[in-house]
Amino acid sequence: QEMVRDLLSEVQGICESFRSFELHLFTWDTKVYNPVTFTPHNIQDLHNYRVEGGGGTNAVCAFEYLKREGIEPERLVMMTDGEVFEWGDPNYCDTLWIIHSNPQQNIKPPFGVVAYYEDASKRKAA
Repeated sequence: QEMVRDLLSEVQGICESFRSFELHLFTWDTKVYNPVTFTPHNIQDLHNYRVEGGGGTNAVCAFEYLKREGIEPERLVMMTDGEVFEWGDPNYCDTLWIIHSNPQQNIKPPFGVVAYYEDASKRKAA
């Protein structure tokens, strides 16, 4: 939860630097949960976003949801521990994978760009 809150706080700060944006946010595991669209009119509600899910990791569900809803993101940011059964559609959109809870940083998605999230409390402890 803390990790997600950190990410959402950063996302809100980035969004607030733009005059116009549309942010489609959802959580996922083997299906999509709690999809919400944020714009400049409701971005302040981002801190109340309810995280759901937590079992299994199949990114295909996220890509299928986006396609079904007609959402073609300019950038798709997918946060995962990297233990993914299926990664999704490499041709759908530019994808940034944020891999967390993997200190060896050896998980490499088959497409997109990868960044590794390091928990601040673990950095301090090291």
